[in-house]
Amino acid sequence: MKKIGFIGCGEIAHIHAACILRHGGTVAGGFDLAESSAGKLTAAYGGKIYLSAEELCADPDVDAVYICTRHDSHIAYIAMAAGHGKAVFCEKPIGLRLADAEQAADIVASSGIRFAMGFNHRYSPGMQRLKRFIDQAGSKVDALNAQFVTAPFMQGWAGGAEQGGGVFVCLGSHIFDLVHYLIPGEIQEVRGVSSRIRLGPEYEDDAFAAILMTEAGQMLTLNAHEFGNASYSTDPGHRINTITVFKGHEAASAGTGHFESFSAGGSTMERFPADHLSLWGYSELNRRFLLTLQGKAVEIPGVDAGLFAAQLIERCKEDL
Repeated sequence: MKKIGFIGCGEIAHIHAACILRHGGTVAGGFDLAESSAGKLTAAYGGKIYLSAEELCADPDVDAVYICTRHDSHIAYIAMAAGHGKAVFCEKPIGLRLADAEQAADIVASSGIRFAMGFNHRYSPGMQRLKRFIDQAGSKVDALNAQFVTAPFMQGWAGGAEQGGGVFVCLGSHIFDLVHYLIPGEIQEVRGVSSRIRLGPEYEDDAFAAILMTEAGQMLTLNAHEFGNASYSTDPGHRINTITVFKGHEAASAGTGHFESFSAGGSTMERFPADHLSLWGYSELNRRFLLTLQGKAVEIPGVDAGLFAAQLIERCKEDL
C-alpha cells in the first residue's frame, strides 16, 4: 500500500486524496504554509501534519510526494522531493516559466524518479471516447476546435505574473496538453492572441485564443477563459472543456461526460454518468499513478508532457 505525502493541502489536494483512498493508497500526511489546511486534510483522509516540506520529503514512510502549491513554487519542491529520491506527482503547470520546465525535466532525468503531471482532463470519460474515435482506422483528423472555460478564479495569486501566470499558464497548460494528447503530431506553426477582458491591470490576461498547424496539415483552434460559472463549467453543465473534431466525412464532439458523433446516416449521443472525480479524470489519473508506483507500465503524462505544454505557452506568447 503506497503512502502519499502532500505539499499544499488546499482544495486540489483534497480531490487527489479522495482518489488515492478510492484506489487503495494511503495518505501519509501533509504540509501547508497554513497549518490549519494541513489539519483539515489529515482529519479528512488520515496521516499526520508535517512541520516542513523538508520533513515530509525526508520521511522514509512517504513513497511519493504530491505538489499542490502555487505555480511559482513547483520547481523548488520538485527538486526537494527528487533530492530525497521520492516519486513526484506535480499539479499543472510544471513551472511558471519555460526555464522552470526545462530545469524540472533535467532534475527528473538526472534523478531517475517516477514523475507525473496533473493533466487529469485526458482521462475524463468523454475525452477517452473521443480519443478512441480519433485513433480508429480511416481518415485523419483535418480540423479540431477546442475550448476550455472555467468559473472566475484568477482574481488572486493565479492571475498574478509572479505566482500564477494568468490564463496562459493556468488554463493553457491544460488545453495544450489535452489537444496534443488527442492529436500528437509535431506543431509547425503557432499563432496566438490574448487579452485582459475582465480583470484589472494588476493581473495577467484572462482570455486567449490560438491556432496551431501540425506537420500533417491539421488546423487546431483553441480558446480558453474564465467567463463561465459553476453551473456551466462544473455541475450540471460539465462544459469545462468541449472539443470537436472533423475527420473525413465524420465529425465528433465531446465534453467531460458526453460524446456525440455525426455521419451521413445521422448522429448518436453517448452520456457517461459519474461523480466529479471520474468526470474530470482525477480518479483515472490517480489510479494510473499508483500503478506506476507499483512498477506497472501504464500511459501517464510525464515530465515531457509538462515541458511540451510550457514550450507551446512560450511560443504563443512570442507571437502576441
